Amino acid sequence: MYNNFFSALFFLLLSGVALSLAQQPAHPHEGEIIKILREQQERRDFIFNKLADPPAHQSLFTGKVKTLNAIIPDFQVNEKGGPNYADQKYPSISADGSGNFVITWYDNRNGDNDIYAQRYSSDGITVGTNFRVTNTGERKQFAPDVKLWNGRIYNTWEDNRTIVTWYDIWANVLDWENPTRIINPQPLPEPSAFILRQNYPNPFNPSTTIQYELPQDSEVRISIFNILGKRIKVLENSRQQAGAYTVQWDGRDEHGNSQASGIYICRIQAGGFRQSIKLMLVR
Repeated sequence: MYNNFFSALFFLLLSGVALSLAQQPAHPHEGEIIKILREQQERRDFIFNKLADPPAHQSLFTGKVKTLNAIIPDFQVNEKGGPNYADQKYPSISADGSGNFVITWYDNRNGDNDIYAQRYSSDGITVGTNFRVTNTGERKQFAPDVKLWNGRIYNTWEDNRTIVTWYDIWANVLDWENPTRIINPQPLPEPSAFILRQNYPNPFNPSTTIQYELPQDSEVRISIFNILGKRIKVLENSRQQAGAYTVQWDGRDEHGNSQASGIYICRIQAGGFRQSIKLMLVR
């Protein structure tokens, strides 16, 4: 229908042009003009014929068939587990330097909102079966992200298992060879001496981090002073167990007032230990 309509439209336009030309005085190039109009009409007819019935997956103008040159054809990632209407959504994928890859996704095959994953070799062959990334069936876990690196699978997701804080960000690290084994980070050795480390960044604006270490349980007091020795703010004042800690200073005093640019002193008192460092605030 559209082909006939547009053909009729262009025929009328062409007839109008021809009639207009016929009413004009004879022109030495009249034959060339008629020839050009005829060629334009033929091109329009060709295009409208293609639009009316184009071959499947074929370009209208080049006549070339577009095909996908997939290295690995389409394949289904999740196994058919759980209810018929189980949802699998929000996939994330990561590959290592050798081409092995892992895909994670949201999955409610168990009636809960879990995070599942599947490993693949570089040629697209499955390695093992679907496995659950999260180690709890409580509440909801979704929006996964994954990174495969150095034989480990790094996962993170949104999780509301605690309810009290609503949605939090959780993570874990799995072994590529045995992903059901969670890799626990090695505990840091306990400090062997009292240490107050230099703040970072320094100079800073608007805030800086201060790290300190306690070799034994201690009453800890950390304070900020200006260059004249006036106390600006107490950052920590409590009894703490042995270990490594950090505190932050946002460049404000006890009342929330911003302090001017300059050099400030951070001083720690822990039992009989005393140490100070200089901080530079730049506004």
